[in-house]
Amino acid sequence: MPDAGERVVSGDFLGQAASAYWRFITRTSLGVVRVAYASDHQSLVLIARRLVLLRFRSPDYELLADGGSATWRIERGLLVSRDGRDKGFLRMTIQAVDDPESDVSDLVRVQVEVRNFYPWIRGSGRFARFGAWLYGRTQQRLHRWITRGYLRSLARLS
Repeated sequence: MPDAGERVVSGDFLGQAASAYWRFITRTSLGVVRVAYASDHQSLVLIARRLVLLRFRSPDYELLADGGSATWRIERGLLVSRDGRDKGFLRMTIQAVDDPESDVSDLVRVQVEVRNFYPWIRGSGRFARFGAWLYGRTQQRLHRWITRGYLRSLARLS
């Protein structure tokens, strides 16, 4: 990416990359899953605002000398178990990479991660083992597919 080292450290670039992620989800789902914004949170909704799949708190930004991150705490939603409310987060980290052996002058590493997310579909008790298997073949695969597509779309911007 041209001038990536300078752009990554700015809050504007990090905010633009984060916004692009949410737009990508809406575009990929053909508008079936959309992002609804409020003053203190944003939600992934299915068709209507009342069907909140995931509600995230407003992002926390952290800027470092060589990059930064945006972290959204997962509050609740239809896809979150009761025990998982306010425990998980989605984080996007963008970091400039200095690789003297590379032909590309300005490289960045983008990482998207979900941590401590407790999906509703996993269930508990006797169902937990099957629920974990089901989650791994549905929601988790979908999240990986969307995230990889988003990362490929960033690569095309260079």
